[in-house]
Amino acid sequence: MDLISVLKKETGKLSNEQSAYLIALILFPLSILLTETFPFPSYWIVSSFLIYGFIVWIREWGDNLNSILYAKPLMALAFLAATTLNVAMASISVNSILEVPSSPFTYTITMVSILTVPFTAAISLTMLAMPMMLISMFSAMFSIKELSAKKIVNFEIWSLMKEVSALNLLGRIFASLTVFFIATSFLGDNSWYTDQVAVFTKWFAYNFEMETYSYCSLPNNAHISYLDGERIIIGINEKSKYIFTVSNCITEL
Repeated sequence: MDLISVLKKETGKLSNEQSAYLIALILFPLSILLTETFPFPSYWIVSSFLIYGFIVWIREWGDNLNSILYAKPLMALAFLAATTLNVAMASISVNSILEVPSSPFTYTITMVSILTVPFTAAISLTMLAMPMMLISMFSAMFSIKELSAKKIVNFEIWSLMKEVSALNLLGRIFASLTVFFIATSFLGDNSWYTDQVAVFTKWFAYNFEMETYSYCSLPNNAHISYLDGERIIIGINEKSKYIFTVSNCITEL
């Protein structure tokens, strides 16, 4: 039997997750040797396979949770909490970017809430990375699908122990660390992204949520949104720079 046949036989036993971790393990020493070969940091190649394996594991874990009756409401609540956090962050971002009250710009807040998903994801991953590392270690040694409170109380948890896969254990640990470092790196330096979000926010608010004609007197090329009966928000586009100010409505009626 030739070497290729032996390798095919052995690798054929691996799961999709394990295969991703194995590729990352093989590429790690090569990435060090070929640092100057690629036009981007070579460690991203290794990280991509670690993250791929991590996603496969999370997806399988999510499928197992879906089979548990009480897990679905908890997942729905977590999704609702994340969505609420996203909208709240978007409202704060619009207020900070435009430097005027954000209440008239509901559609802008909706658009920005989509653009702030990376921030919400980074915050969530930073908070969950370490717990996920512990869970990965536990899930590599025990069958979580068979876990129940009764078995814990009756000290039957050891019956859930399974054969430990070193590839799964180490792969999940390093994948969790990779996700943690990527998330914290993005939170620490994201001006390249936030600057573009700010440009889009001003452009969208000015062009889609402000009116051109009004009973209030406006400067040339100005757009308007209304806060209440007397106060308005005026948007001016000067040399592709958007400026928003709060003013009183002055009418000639």
